[in-house]
Amino acid sequence: MDISERSMTRIVKERLNKKAYKQGKAQFLSDASKARRKDRSKNTEQFINKENDRLYASSKPNVTVKRSGYPKTLTVFADITADTKTSLIFVPQNIKINGINYLDMLRDKVLPWARKHFGNKQ
Repeated sequence: MDISERSMTRIVKERLNKKAYKQGKAQFLSDASKARRKDRSKNTEQFINKENDRLYASSKPNVTVKRSGYPKTLTVFADITADTKTSLIFVPQNIKINGINYLDMLRDKVLPWARKHFGNKQ
């Protein structure tokens, strides 16, 4: 065609009402891996969005969703570098991470690992 690239772009956008979209990459998932992900992702507690999750009935239903006050939590630390990664460090359930506990964890677990893997590199 004997038309400039800008003119072609303008025609496609304005007259044909088309828009350019970038193609994305995604992990291929087989049916088996989709099923495994679905099983793993199920929560023990039901999530309710009061704005979007509506119940249609002729009278107000007495429906509540039970929830625990303090669901179980798990705190895990991992360090990833360009070369390698640490093993996962699980924080005991009764410890709350604050500055002192965080520095203790770095000194006791991460620093020995870093010295072993990197030596005296800067």
